[in-house]
This record gives sequence, structure tokens and C-alpha cells, in this order.
Amino acid sequence: MAPTVVDVRSERPTTVFEGESVVVTAVGIPHLVPTLAYRVRVGGVSVVFSSDQNGSNPKFAEFAKDADLLVMHLQLGVDGSNPGHATPTVVGQVASAAHAKRLVVAHIGQFDVDAAVAEVKRWYGGPLTVGSDLQCVAVR
Repeated sequence: MAPTVVDVRSERPTTVFEGESVVVTAVGIPHLVPTLAYRVRVGGVSVVFSSDQNGSNPKFAEFAKDADLLVMHLQLGVDGSNPGHATPTVVGQVASAAHAKRLVVAHIGQFDVDAAVAEVKRWYGGPLTVGSDLQCVAVR
């Protein structure tokens, strides 16, 4: 299979893999360096993996819409600030706007995680899991 080039500046998702029951799409998301988010659809289940992003592109919520599982990075605490990373408020707002059925926050930074998760929950009312390395999460 030949590699697929994804234009990180395009607002349209690019199909990077399509198999019998699996479709993987990718789209660029705003960060300090070019980065991608992936949506993996297997049968009737969708999982969206966001890499580092600042959450400033409303098209990402559309890309992640109705995902059974949305994985987002939580690199900043409640009072954190970094132009390449979303605040806990923004993570919660994006997950809510996407109508994600479950949110997993991962790639956790060094801060008061309980306070940051509480802030995410102010905006996102669905099930939330704080991820850890090698953790498995049931999608259905």
C-alpha cells in the first residue's frame, strides 16, 4: 500500500486507509507544528484520536461528531497557557460540540489533574476517562 499525503492545511478530511470494514481518515489540526487527528471507523463504531492541538478550529468538532470514543490530549492545567495546547475548558467544549459519546483525556501534563478534569466536566457532560499508558477502553 502506498503512503497517503495529507495536507494539514485542508479543512477536508483525507481517507488514508480503506479496508473491508475499516476506514481511516485524517485531518490537520492547529498546533505549533503540523499535526493530524485520525478517525477510525470499524463497522458501526468510530474512534477519533486527536494529537496535540489548541482547539481553535471549529471544524475539528465536525470531524469528531458523534464519535463513540474521542481521545484528546490534556497538556494544560486550569491556569495553563500554551499556544499549541487546548486548555481544559477548550477540551470540554470541543468534546461537547462533537457530541462525543465518551471522552478519554490522555498525554497528561504535570498539574493538578483533578482540577483540570473538573474543568473539562463543566463543559462536557458525558462519560470521561483519564487515560494511562497501555490502558484499554471499551467502546461499546
